[in-house]
Amino acid sequence: MKHCLSILLFCLCLQTSSSAFSLELIPWDCELDRKAMYLSKLEVFRGNSLVPIQTMESGKLLLHDLKLGKYTITFENQYNQIVKQEHSLSPSMNSLKICVNGFVNTGEKTLIGSLEENKRIDINFKSRGRYHEIEEQLSLSYRDAKIYATLIDYSYNIQRKTLSKEEWDCLVEFEQKVRLIKQFPGGCTTTDNYMFLTGNKVLLKVEDRTCMFLPYIEMKKRLFTVDGK
Repeated sequence: MKHCLSILLFCLCLQTSSSAFSLELIPWDCELDRKAMYLSKLEVFRGNSLVPIQTMESGKLLLHDLKLGKYTITFENQYNQIVKQEHSLSPSMNSLKICVNGFVNTGEKTLIGSLEENKRIDINFKSRGRYHEIEEQLSLSYRDAKIYATLIDYSYNIQRKTLSKEEWDCLVEFEQKVRLIKQFPGGCTTTDNYMFLTGNKVLLKVEDRTCMFLPYIEMKKRLFTVDGK
């Protein structure tokens, strides 16, 4: 009896692993926790084989005839980088959220990543649009082998903290994103300005008039309390 039960369980597992299934792909903005408006150059691979993607009239993205296993999903992010993600898919999944915020480290040297002991960098962020105007400052200092951050937001609230390695990496990524913005033309009614300074010396200045990018908002939400959250 025990032997028969083992065989039955084996057959059920085999049937599950070999059964084809379908799945919906959902582009998801993981920073804002909402469905993303776009996903460019999306491709799905199982090994070296390209998996067809069906686009419905409603805009839904569907995959059919899938098998249990690992898949590679690639797409172009808003910075024109090709992002690669690995996912394990199974028949128990009805949908898969694809985090469109994926970013590829550019390897470019950054001011934040090069901050030296007893030095300080101020990052001034200004955003002006038809219905808003805000100005904030983030100060970073390196003392006693620790990185300290001070944020003064548009309401003049002050937050201070000691940064972890992961938070420091987040800031380096933030600067890399700001540097990439320079390649995109403007035309939007909102203008975001980023200025990196040490003392009164401007080290980096970038103007964004695309209404496409939110690197400062994303970084701020990761590192600090925003609107009580």
